[in-house]
Amino acid sequence: MKHWQLSGSTALVLLLTAPAALAVTPEEVWDNWQKLVAASGELTAGATQRNGDTLEVTGLTFTAKNVEEGTTFSTTLDRLAFRDRGDGSVEITLPETYPFTVTGAEADAPASFTVKTVGTGLSIVASGTAEATNYDYAATEYAVTADSFKTADGKAIDLVVKAAMKELAAKYAVTPGAAGTAIESSGSVASTVVDVAAKDAEKGTDVTASVTVGASTGTSKAVLVDQALMANMSTALKAGFMVDGGSTVGPVTIKVNATEAGKPTAFDATLGGAKFKVALDSQRVDYGFGMTDVAASLSSPDVPVPDASAAFGELAFGVKLPVAMTDTPQDFTALFKLADLTAADGLWALFDPGAQLKRDPATLILDLKGQGRWTADIMDPAVQEQAAPPLELASLDLSEVLFKALGGEINATGGLTFDNTDLATYGGVPAPTGKIVANLKGINALIDTAVSMGLVPEDEVMGIRMGLAMFAKPGAGPDELVSEIEFKDKHLFVNGQQLQ
Repeated sequence: MKHWQLSGSTALVLLLTAPAALAVTPEEVWDNWQKLVAASGELTAGATQRNGDTLEVTGLTFTAKNVEEGTTFSTTLDRLAFRDRGDGSVEITLPETYPFTVTGAEADAPASFTVKTVGTGLSIVASGTAEATNYDYAATEYAVTADSFKTADGKAIDLVVKAAMKELAAKYAVTPGAAGTAIESSGSVASTVVDVAAKDAEKGTDVTASVTVGASTGTSKAVLVDQALMANMSTALKAGFMVDGGSTVGPVTIKVNATEAGKPTAFDATLGGAKFKVALDSQRVDYGFGMTDVAASLSSPDVPVPDASAAFGELAFGVKLPVAMTDTPQDFTALFKLADLTAADGLWALFDPGAQLKRDPATLILDLKGQGRWTADIMDPAVQEQAAPPLELASLDLSEVLFKALGGEINATGGLTFDNTDLATYGGVPAPTGKIVANLKGINALIDTAVSMGLVPEDEVMGIRMGLAMFAKPGAGPDELVSEIEFKDKHLFVNGQQLQ
């Protein structure tokens, strides 16, 4: 598990939006900003000068390091201005352009580039007090262009990235404290468009890409601690570091066109919507994402079918786990879901030209919950190097386990508890108690189809059917099987028959 002392993107957001610079006077604004950035990287300024109601900071440089990868990220801003508006608030003015440099970058990777920003109706205002500040940010449109890319040896990279966001609005509340600086924020964007253009004359490649994103929102809470503590996440969490945030993303459209050696390739994708959440503190980690109504298609001379498209209705992943060591088991949940996966007939024809397999939408769901405890600090880098996680599992419930594809279906439910004092009965595994019931539909028909297609040799079918007969019994309907697996009194039973 790798941890940045601060990722370059987070450092950039902190620097350019300056949420910690909120205070009643320009000097307090600048002082608070420096304190916040000190928890993220190194900030230096050439000079500060008060001109009337405005404090000017010139020759400002921000640097962040990735110690594990040996990479340094830095940017320089010629001038920042903090103007006292006379009503207890401060207006912040950013430069329009600023360069970025990445040292220690890999060969052929961008090592330096320049960013230009244009804000229409841009307003950045700090208010409140030096101890508890509020921040309001708004723009009718905010455009960013990154170009002048070069490698570490000075070779130019023909790459331009443009992004334009409309109707931006954001709020921050910043409260410095003894343990760290607390930041609470919320924001929204009506729409975002990102365009990328890249060429490589030597390789004969030309790529253009466009991404359009609908209305998006986000909220977050965080406590930032000293940068030196972030090298060890266990230490940082104990010192008070935490994050808790989430976001929603509106409809997304992606279009990519590429030409290589005279061969054109096109990729198109759409996304109905997405959501994301992450929370981490000294007690728990809660992470999840989901997306709906996804469709994608690819056309290329190298693709052997005219219609290479696929879609799915929903993709979701989530995990909620305890982080701290405890004497008693704690709750956990885990979810993976891929629903209604479909593919074009052209893709099916690659391995099923006779259309013998059923092409119903496929679904896979793993929805689990249970209790367990960590026997060591899982955020300690030394513990993360261990081959097996220091987990003591107390119980596991199958809220839903479903696999449905090709006309077959497997559905399982049930739950087990584990005796961690008994590692002998099942060869080092804590002895379980409980029952799991699995229902199988259409399996025999699927086997027959696989045989007719030559996917399963005829002489192996007998063994497969015997195995099903040993672990399953006839169900309520045709081509339905039921398997009841029960662990009881240190013994294993399958459909009532003791196997161990």
